[in-house]
Amino acid sequence: SYAEKQVATSINPVVTIGDADNPTLVSATVKISVNFSATQDVLNFVGDATTGNITGTYNAATATLTLISVDQSATVAQFQAALRLVTYKNTSLNPSLLTRSVAYQVSDGTVLSNVVTSSISIGS
Repeated sequence: SYAEKQVATSINPVVTIGDADNPTLVSATVKISVNFSATQDVLNFVGDATTGNITGTYNAATATLTLISVDQSATVAQFQAALRLVTYKNTSLNPSLLTRSVAYQVSDGTVLSNVVTSSISIGS
């Protein structure tokens, strides 16, 4: 859950991913898929030592954070660590209290994974 005026908070610090036939992945997306408010909701990613060369770009118009491995060398474990570091922040002083749904999807460059979702409850 997310409280009004709270600092950016990890959405799902225990999300798990896998790929049975590829040790590396190319990209991942995290998208607010339900109840997105363009004037309030922000996704962000700041990598660390566990995320290798993964970088993130947020598109505020589509509520989508795209994570990529620049040379497509990031491992499944590194992408999992990156997804666990994705944060949510609400910038409004009077946020919409509608629960947000967040969809996660990864790609090995050939096949997209199934979508996994998390929910963010908003409190005032």
